[in-house]
Amino acid sequence: RKSSSSTLAGYGISSLGLGCYRIGLEEKQRIKDSLASGINLLDTSVTYLAGSSEVAIGECLLELGKDHKHESELSVRDRSEVVVVTKVGYLQGPAKEIASQREANGNPWPEM
Repeated sequence: RKSSSSTLAGYGISSLGLGCYRIGLEEKQRIKDSLASGINLLDTSVTYLAGSSEVAIGECLLELGKDHKHESELSVRDRSEVVVVTKVGYLQGPAKEIASQREANGNPWPEM
């Protein structure tokens, strides 16, 4: 069953989103199933599973354009149809190490 949608800032967004707090690389099928059902709003954070949630979403989005085998079954077919919501400001784990190294090298992320 397809999810209904609304428009926000020009983007068509499903009325339901997938919260990816506990979804890491081993759970990518949940993301794919959500996209297949018409959900196109994915909520994540660099702090979710020490960044694994964002990596899993990224890998699914890369695969989205490559997997044409089940194209007729997919509701969301293109990266431009997916809205990813994330948060910044609090870093931990690998992300914190990368940010610290960038800062030590004189190349900090300007947003941080």
